[in-house]
Amino acid sequence: MVRQIIENSKVLRDALERRTGDKMETLKVLGEKASTVRESLKNCDEEEKKLHRRLDFFLDGAAATDAESFKSEYMAQLQEVKTKKSRLRHQLAELERRRDELENAEFDCKELEKRALAARSEEHTSELQSRL
Repeated sequence: MVRQIIENSKVLRDALERRTGDKMETLKVLGEKASTVRESLKNCDEEEKKLHRRLDFFLDGAAATDAESFKSEYMAQLQEVKTKKSRLRHQLAELERRRDELENAEFDCKELEKRALAARSEEHTSELQSRL
């Protein structure tokens, strides 16, 4: 019955095709955004390494007073990078969750038909049980 409705309804078939196309486009966009975030995370890692190298270089030849004055600047910049990395990781996790959710949200005519038949069978079974 469901299959006949789907096969006989051009509007429904067109909507299903559009939905599939929209899904693929959305998956593509989510993948591109995730790649951009991963690249930003790599940049943060590099920024953090540069800060550590700069600290090492500075501490090798610095006087104690100079090192102390640089410490607060270094800690502030390091905290800024760590905060940015944390935000990017959260953003990446959210993008991946949305992608996985969309990939797993299958809408298939055959699956819809199976669900309809199962529901019909359950309805029929419960109807028979109620008669007994």
